[in-house]
Amino acid sequence: MELKLLNIEAAYRKVIDLLMSRGAYIKNIIPINLHRYIIAQTTIGNFLIMYKRDVFHNFYNLHPGISKTVGESVNNEDIKLAIQKEVIKIFTTYPNGHIYSIDMQDFLINSIKWTTMEGKEIRSCSIHLFKREEENDRIQKM
Repeated sequence: MELKLLNIEAAYRKVIDLLMSRGAYIKNIIPINLHRYIIAQTTIGNFLIMYKRDVFHNFYNLHPGISKTVGESVNNEDIKLAIQKEVIKIFTTYPNGHIYSIDMQDFLINSIKWTTMEGKEIRSCSIHLFKREEENDRIQKM
């Protein structure tokens, strides 16, 4: 049976539960981007947690050298705040319940910075650089 996350709070709870299963204690939750994302400050590090309805389907249009693939995007102002709050990893959850992550440093190195038609600066990265967390847990338990 596939889990459906129907709201942002359920998605955040799933990632927080994952972090707690790895020994983290939550010290503080900082809502950002109109409560669309949170920064979880924990005893094992700080994490940006995002809930996305879908991947960025037009990622491959950002640069001529990108093969036809999808990506994940974050507003540059949210990335700047995450850096200021010493975030070490980005978690993204989707309505199907899957959790993906990427180290902040890897995201910064591999992302493409671009500007929307409205003038908003965005950073986007291939979704294939994100790791599926459930698979990581199964491998670590073996």
